[in-house]
Amino acid sequence: MKVAFLYSTTQDRNFREVSRTIIKTLESVGIEVRYLGTWPETYHYGYGENPFDELVENSYLNARIYVVLGYYFEHLGLMVSMEKRGLLDKGDYYVVGVDIEQYEIQNPRRYLKGLLRDEIEDVAKKAFQSYLGVVGSPPVGFEDFTVKVNKYMQLPPFNFPNPVSRLGGMKRVPAEGAYLYDAVYVYARALNECILHEEDPFKGRVIFKYITGRTYFSAMGYMVYMDENGDAEGNYTLIARKSVPGVNGEYGLYPVGVFQLHENRSAVPVLQFISSIDWVAGFPPSAEPNCGFHGEKCVMWKLAVGVTGGLVLVLLVGILVAYKNWAYEQELDSLIWKIDYKDIQINECTPTTSIGRICRNLHPLIRTSQVSLSSNAEADFRYTNIYTTVGIYKGRMLAIKRLRKKSVDITRKMKKELKFMRDLRHDNLNPFIGACVDPPNICIVTEYCAKGSLKDVLENEDVKLDNMFNASIIGDIVRGMIYLHDSQLRSHGNLKSTNCLVDSRWVVKIADFGLHEFKCGADSGDDDSTDFEKQCARENFRHVSRHLTSLNQRTEK
Repeated sequence: MKVAFLYSTTQDRNFREVSRTIIKTLESVGIEVRYLGTWPETYHYGYGENPFDELVENSYLNARIYVVLGYYFEHLGLMVSMEKRGLLDKGDYYVVGVDIEQYEIQNPRRYLKGLLRDEIEDVAKKAFQSYLGVVGSPPVGFEDFTVKVNKYMQLPPFNFPNPVSRLGGMKRVPAEGAYLYDAVYVYARALNECILHEEDPFKGRVIFKYITGRTYFSAMGYMVYMDENGDAEGNYTLIARKSVPGVNGEYGLYPVGVFQLHENRSAVPVLQFISSIDWVAGFPPSAEPNCGFHGEKCVMWKLAVGVTGGLVLVLLVGILVAYKNWAYEQELDSLIWKIDYKDIQINECTPTTSIGRICRNLHPLIRTSQVSLSSNAEADFRYTNIYTTVGIYKGRMLAIKRLRKKSVDITRKMKKELKFMRDLRHDNLNPFIGACVDPPNICIVTEYCAKGSLKDVLENEDVKLDNMFNASIIGDIVRGMIYLHDSQLRSHGNLKSTNCLVDSRWVVKIADFGLHEFKCGADSGDDDSTDFEKQCARENFRHVSRHLTSLNQRTEK
């Protein structure tokens, strides 16, 4: 157990001698005094600066149990100081007050209100729930001793008359009379034992041997122990806060236990409880936190928990990374972008065919890149120079762009590229639906934009574009390119009006970007198109340039 010990060094009473005895007793039973503090002058609560504020500030991190020695009214200052600091709220701290005076059984409320105050403050009522007092036991048999003294004083050889004895009165016997009686009794008992053991009664050491280490029943009415120095240990009572009987909301300090010596042959008495203690938390506070006052007892535990937690965290991160990689590889191997060419219904869009009827329902006037819009307002369905193949896949009209390649070698890099394109989504980017990789039907499948390309719209004399519409078109292109530049692609590589498609809601969507690995080796026969091999070379050059630029920026930083 570890405690903080505070005591008064005032010259009024010799508290220093008592403090040395207390410290010695604490150490003898294995109690460590972690903090030793004093205050020099007698303190009355409410009058002057409270010396306990500084003492508590310097000690509360090193102890939870306080032992305080001083006048009973000084204990009030310590309790209020700890209460105002909030140390007593949860029941982690408590105070053991030592009062060298006898317990005043007629006035148990005096301990809570102080010496110069009439009423008990609420803060004191609350604070003293965490207080236990050790006081001298009141004399329980002193009246009987007084009666006997008055009786024997009137008998020979003393013959001291008592004029008021006929009226039932008695002479007052001071406490020193009881102490003198105890001294004679102890000496007489030691002398008697010395004679019984046939030892020399004129040797002081022999008499002293039969005095020390024994108990006797004092004339004050309680048992007293004689220590190894021949000093009489007092008889003490334990007091704690209790409700005043018959008075609601009022408290005083009442006996809850006594220290018994008659069955104890050691210097430390045994505490016998006579009443329960109202602990703040419902149970006695611990003298020390589980991990010590500064966490020193949980260093290895915390280290073990930290290492274990770190290993578990690393393991979880490793599992998560492995799972994500596994899931990513599974998704790559699943080829969700792959479309079987046989599942696409491709036929010429004529009014008499089923495909044509779908075409008519989806859009009354098919426009694609390389299609010049008719200026005839009366034509409600016209087919002219359709260079982009249109097909139906799972009920959706899609644009199919064929690649002139003999075969496709699906590498891991190409899988990642196709998956990325499949996941890339933005309102101003024409979404990639999938690809067909079985020769000779190697093609790219994207969303079909019903209004054709931006070039088609600009060439149509029937379409009048105002400034707001032009701004909307420009905004769509800018937003699409910003998103594209912020993605892994970083650039388009072939942006032109024919690659800016317009859907049925007049939203511009950028098309024909990415898929450089997939397109490499393909040859386009269109005059308006660029050879894919040259495009692949350009894209590779851009990739190297971006890599060098990134390295240069990091070097500059």
